[in-house]
Amino acid sequence: MIPYVRLAYASTATANPAHIRNDLIQIFESAQQYNFNHQLTGVLLYGNGYFFQYIEGRKPEVDRLYQHLLKDLRHQGVSLLFYDVVEQLKFDQWGSCYTHFEPPIEHFFRQHQLAGFNPYLLNNQLIHSFLDVLYSRNSNSSASATQALRGLEANQSSYVMSLKDMATVGVLILLILIPLYLIVTLMPSTSGFFLF
Repeated sequence: MIPYVRLAYASTATANPAHIRNDLIQIFESAQQYNFNHQLTGVLLYGNGYFFQYIEGRKPEVDRLYQHLLKDLRHQGVSLLFYDVVEQLKFDQWGSCYTHFEPPIEHFFRQHQLAGFNPYLLNNQLIHSFLDVLYSRNSNSSASATQALRGLEANQSSYVMSLKDMATVGVLILLILIPLYLIVTLMPSTSGFFLF
């Protein structure tokens, strides 16, 4: 009999935070079909620019997927957190799922004196407790990837500007400041003060 294995890894997203949504949709849509066809289950979590993924299934399938993920350019710094042989799958009732950083996950990290969501900080003692949090959160929810991504957008505390947005704001500031500078420097002033 081919054994079941499970693994978890942490990685860092390469996409600009303002554009991560497209990557997440592509990842989830391709993973759903692939994982179904290869009888893989697990969960993917994104938050604070980090990915955490837990994958379980038959050893050849899990190993093949992990080797493929190591080459994926949408993330970097892949760190294997654990790799175990198991007799029973934990997430076998509902397949692969996407979740995002939300209050129960934030609470878990605060409860364990971790500054914020950073899966690289999960040690052997914490990782299985963390999986229990993810399992209970996702077994109580049947949200689709799109619903989960809407939740991600709703939970963002502030707007993250893209480089294009920052360049636009910079140009607008220059368009305002340059004429003011020219007015101040070119206008004769006998008192040394310029009043608007």
